[in-house]
Amino acid sequence: MTAERESGDPGGSQPDDEDIETWPPEEEPAGSSPPQAPSPDHEQARQGTRRPPTDDAPRGGGPGGMSDQDATNWAAGAHLASLVVLVGVPPILGPLVVWLVKREDHPFVADQARESLNFQISVLIYTIVGGLAALILTIATVGLGLIAIVPIAIVFAIGVFLLPIVAAIKASEGRRYRYPLTLRLVSGSEGTPTPR
Repeated sequence: MTAERESGDPGGSQPDDEDIETWPPEEEPAGSSPPQAPSPDHEQARQGTRRPPTDDAPRGGGPGGMSDQDATNWAAGAHLASLVVLVGVPPILGPLVVWLVKREDHPFVADQARESLNFQISVLIYTIVGGLAALILTIATVGLGLIAIVPIAIVFAIGVFLLPIVAAIKASEGRRYRYPLTLRLVSGSEGTPTPR
């Protein structure tokens, strides 16, 4: 993950007052006019004491009328749904179900469920290819290849279980998460903003 994605500041400079938004969006009472001076939140963001929200945070309801809080919960659930493997269910099924059922309700949910699904598809492909390569290496080296294969397999397995948890935490904060080394095979046209 790059420093600019961490800071939410792609240009490397402080945002202008008109570029800063509060999250969650504040609702104005009926009949009130917007304030003329910047709010304390804007002043804090301008001074760098409060991180302004990134463009990838969920805003407003989707076509299905899902609230932003529900969207972050479903997005986090899409990542955690891959952990159904712990009870013997293929890990690809959880994110697939969330993506198929909730992708029309909110673009943030669609994006994160699709990302989790792509990660699980990538893990499946890497497992098949790596397993075949490990088998060939083990046979070719009369078992000595296991010295390299076992530690790699352990690190891979730890990553497969930890990355969805990290992704769920980021999604619950309203931030998009991109898994490393993921093949983006499932795409969508939900109009989700892309990272800058």
